[in-house]
Amino acid sequence: MSDRAADRRPSEGRRGPPDGGFGWAVCLASMWTNGTIFGLLNTSGVLFVALLESFPGSDAFQTAWVGSTAIGMTFFCSTFASILTDQFGCRPTAIAGGIVAFIGMLASSAVTHLQQLYLTYGVLVGLGSSLAYTPSLVIIGHYFQKRMGLVNGLVTFGSSVFTMVLPILLKFMQKKIGLFPTFRVLSGLVATLILCGCVYTPLLEKQRPRALENGTAQVNKRKRTFVEKIKKHLNLGIWRNRRYVIWAIGVPFALFGYFVPYVHIVNHVLHVMPEANGAALVTYMGAASGVGRLVFGKVSDFACVNRIMLQQLSFLMIGIVTTLLPVLQHYYALVCAVLVLGIFDGCFVALIGPIAFDLVGPEDASQAIGFLLGLASVPLTVGPPLAGWIYDYTGSYNAAFFYAGAPPIIGTCILFLVSLGKFSSEENVEKQNEAANIPDEEKALAADTQVPGPSDDNPARKSVGTQCTDLDGEFALGAGGVMHIYNTEEDMILIYDKISSV
Repeated sequence: MSDRAADRRPSEGRRGPPDGGFGWAVCLASMWTNGTIFGLLNTSGVLFVALLESFPGSDAFQTAWVGSTAIGMTFFCSTFASILTDQFGCRPTAIAGGIVAFIGMLASSAVTHLQQLYLTYGVLVGLGSSLAYTPSLVIIGHYFQKRMGLVNGLVTFGSSVFTMVLPILLKFMQKKIGLFPTFRVLSGLVATLILCGCVYTPLLEKQRPRALENGTAQVNKRKRTFVEKIKKHLNLGIWRNRRYVIWAIGVPFALFGYFVPYVHIVNHVLHVMPEANGAALVTYMGAASGVGRLVFGKVSDFACVNRIMLQQLSFLMIGIVTTLLPVLQHYYALVCAVLVLGIFDGCFVALIGPIAFDLVGPEDASQAIGFLLGLASVPLTVGPPLAGWIYDYTGSYNAAFFYAGAPPIIGTCILFLVSLGKFSSEENVEKQNEAANIPDEEKALAADTQVPGPSDDNPARKSVGTQCTDLDGEFALGAGGVMHIYNTEEDMILIYDKISSV
């Protein structure tokens, strides 16, 4: 069996995901969540025009910050959302996100000044979207393993469907009832995120210590410092996974040029082909992206397919096509170009969740995705304004598209370090011996621990090493022992369980 296939098998002693059943209801809820969130974010251009008309005293720069703040908050808060997902679960976090986004959208219908939308639409809707989005990706790993790629393709396909439909509905509602009543209608749509969150029933639960069964030994009763409390909630262990670190660096770097075609292609066409329908190109990209998510989501499920290399291919094609946009002088050539962009955009998006699960496993995937999206918030927010600044300076989008095509190509080269798998064997050794690779502070805590030794009443207990790599969880020790570690607010409790008989 190949390494890829072995990586996707459930570990011994633990049942694998059901790959069906109630999981399809979870898949549908996740797809609706993704569609609602990114459908609204991708149609910010439609709201942009309506805001300019509703607030005549505002300029384009001020108005653009409404949608940009929402996009930035959605990705920037993903790390925070992943921590909440780990601590409280997918369902409570997603429900809280739906409530926050609903309040923000409803409040947006009552504003009297444009700047108030920075808080209501930008911060609240963006924060709520982030809290709802991260659990929608994590929960998929609880229910699917063999069909992970296909299901992620279906989930992310929702944003393509909503992106194609929402612009038409928004224009119709703004014409019939006006902008602010439209916000009230959208608040009803956002409220469905609460219902979707109710569907996220988790299957993977963190193990808790069995104090009464195994006995306990308390360590140094004391108040934990602020740094220790932060470390307890932040899963910093994934940053010792060098393959993940490279992926988390390469992907955000590649995304500096990712949104540039989406944001500026319409204005580009308006200047070089005044009679052509530039807005239709965005619709074509959305449709092609949906096809790409379904196709490549299914393709990535085959054990012979390297998901990292498939994502490299998507970045390479996005970079090449973006650099070619200025030299395409015919409208149908641009149509072909945006179709290719959309297909490989769908490939990239559909692989985010599966690759995170491949690199760090299902237990750590939530924060792995959160850290990645948090890092990606900077290039996704900064890239399009930089392209606009280049256009203002040069009077043409030629240089802007050339520069936008470079980061995806460079990101492709960075990801070669992951796909070559140079660190795989080393990390397997580290996982087997991670009890020995711990910070000095945690060694001191473990050294102060008195672990029960063998006794006549319980000969199965045996004192071996007490080193650990974290302050919460279950860790294998030498000679077949397992150390269960649980933190309270005041102290740390360690429970030692000897698995093998003596």
